Amino acid sequence: MNNTGIDHFNQFRASFPESGDPVELAVLLQDSAYSSDAGVDIEVDPMQFPSRLAAGEYLYGLFETWATPGLDTDLGMWTWLSAFYFEQLCPPNLRLGEDARWVPAVGDFQKYYRHLLAGPYQIYRAHRDNPKRALAVLATPPHTPGDIVEQLASRQELVTNPAVMEVATTLYINPVTELPKRGSAARENGGARRLADVLNQLDLTWDLYALTSEQLMALLPAEFDRFRS
Repeated sequence: MNNTGIDHFNQFRASFPESGDPVELAVLLQDSAYSSDAGVDIEVDPMQFPSRLAAGEYLYGLFETWATPGLDTDLGMWTWLSAFYFEQLCPPNLRLGEDARWVPAVGDFQKYYRHLLAGPYQIYRAHRDNPKRALAVLATPPHTPGDIVEQLASRQELVTNPAVMEVATTLYINPVTELPKRGSAARENGGARRLADVLNQLDLTWDLYALTSEQLMALLPAEFDRFRS
C-alpha cells in the first residue's frame, strides 16, 4: 500500500463502523492508485487465525524465502495486510484501538509490537526454533493481545530472550489448554506486570541472556509460586 493508500485506510478506520464500506477496502487493496506491486510473487490467503501463534506461523512461512531488506519497516506491506485481514482483526463490537495496531510504529519498538500482525510475526521469527516457548505472548487471538503481551512484548530485551519467554509461558499458560491461566494478567501478586518489573531489577545484576529458564525461575520471589505449577 502506498502513502495515498495508507492515508485512505486511516480515513476508513476513522469513519468505521458508521460509514466504513468493505467495498472501499477491496479498492484500497487492488487499485494501483492505492497499492503497488511488491515485486515478488507471494499469494496471501484469507486465513482465519485462532491465535497470535497461528498468525505468526503463517506470516513467517509466507515471508521465509523473501529475503528483501526492510521487511520489518515496510509500512505499506503491513498496512496492506491489516486491510486484507481487517474483518478478522476487527470483529463486531470491537474497538479499533490506536493507530499502531494497524500501521506499525516503525522506530518505536514499545509501540511497534502492538501491530496486530507484525507483532506476532516478529515474536514467532525470534523463537522460530521453538515458537511455543513464547506462548505467553502468542496464545491469545490476534485482535485481543491482552495484558501479558502489553507487559512483556513491549520490551525487546525480554520478548526475544528464550529463557524469559520459557519462564513466562511456564508461569502463565495452562499446558493443557494452551491459554492464559486465571489471574496471570494481574498487576501484582506474581502477575505479568510484576514479572516485567522483577526482570528489569534482575537485569541490573544478572545477564539474563546467560541464564537458563530453570536458573531464572529460581531467582523469582515467592509471590510467583502460585503460578509455578
